[in-house]
Amino acid sequence: MAFSVSKQSSIEEKYGSADHGVVSGLYKLWRIFLPRERVTLVLLLGMIVSLAVLEVVSISSIMPFLAVASNPEVIETNRYLNWVYTTLGFESHQSFLLALGIAVACFIIFDNLYKLVVKYVQSRWSQMRGHALSTRLLERYLARPYVFFLNENSSDLSKNVLSEVKQLIGGYLKPLLDFLTKSIQGIGIVALLVAVQPQAAAGVAAGFAVV
Repeated sequence: MAFSVSKQSSIEEKYGSADHGVVSGLYKLWRIFLPRERVTLVLLLGMIVSLAVLEVVSISSIMPFLAVASNPEVIETNRYLNWVYTTLGFESHQSFLLALGIAVACFIIFDNLYKLVVKYVQSRWSQMRGHALSTRLLERYLARPYVFFLNENSSDLSKNVLSEVKQLIGGYLKPLLDFLTKSIQGIGIVALLVAVQPQAAAGVAAGFAVV
């Protein structure tokens, strides 16, 4: 046991703790990006946040439709639905329900199309960063003097340019972006659930805590 603790301490002294390693890795990843790449990353994060907002709005847009479908009289009692009903000049509850269903369907389709666009931009951005990193690393190697190549293994250099960069993108950067996307969406959905049904949100949270 003492050996395990001592070994763990020596590892943390040499490489840092797990939390420190994650933060350090993110900082190093940010530093190797060029200024324009950082700008595009910020824009990509903005798209991810807007996707989360759109996801929450898409989910919340289903609620009025379900409320009207289950009880058309809610059109008269709910001031927001009644305002839309009277402002747009609907003559019957059935026509309002049909229009509301079409609007919700169009919004959901738009949400999924935007999600596809964000996924494509996210994947392309990651792949292009891998291409850029490999190119810059190769340029750095080619700028080294001839003596450098005498002391280095060419297979290791090729591995750094090809497989190591590929592993960085596929095993770290892409999962990190996916994690951020899902986390922001999850936080938005939980916030919506808390705002609409705090009791149900508390029950779900308690259930997950038990599990």
